[in-house]
Amino acid sequence: VSIDQTLPAGTVDIRIVDADGKTLPKAPITLNILRNSVERGETREQKNQTSNDDGRLRFDGLTTGSGISYRVSTLRGAATFSSAPFGLKDQHGISVLLHSYEPATRLEDALFFIEAVVLLDVKQDAISVNHLLRTINLGRTAFVPDNLRIKLPEDYSAFNKQEGMSSVGIEARKDGTAQLVGTFPPGKAELTYRY
Repeated sequence: VSIDQTLPAGTVDIRIVDADGKTLPKAPITLNILRNSVERGETREQKNQTSNDDGRLRFDGLTTGSGISYRVSTLRGAATFSSAPFGLKDQHGISVLLHSYEPATRLEDALFFIEAVVLLDVKQDAISVNHLLRTINLGRTAFVPDNLRIKLPEDYSAFNKQEGMSSVGIEARKDGTAQLVGTFPPGKAELTYRY
């Protein structure tokens, strides 16, 4: 996401590319809009379009100023790729270059590693187990875990996870496991959970 002074205010110019920087034509694109105001609270809206033959799409006439943020996302197979959230100023537009990688759903097909750090917080009547998972995807594909689970202790309680704008996370399941979810593109990501 970058400021583009050649674009008028209220404009977002999007380009979808693959791992080699080649444009992806006819890619599905969603512009997510989040509005925050004292009167109305939080409201969300989506605009769905498709990129042209050059992998580009442009939105014009969008609302500028504070209290509103945008995020661009695209799908490729089982993977979802998203930009960082951004706002629009009154003086210029924004250019978004979004990489869309070929997805891999099996761990055997990805160069994906997890480092775990565990911190125990011992209290008088309970132990809080805090996990920090640092992931790194060294491949040229996006890893979309299909069934990557971590066994939880049989008597665990109060599972809590990190909340935020990340496209990856971990979910507790009824079978006593926690499952990685989301799209892990090439690079690093961190997520936390505790019980």
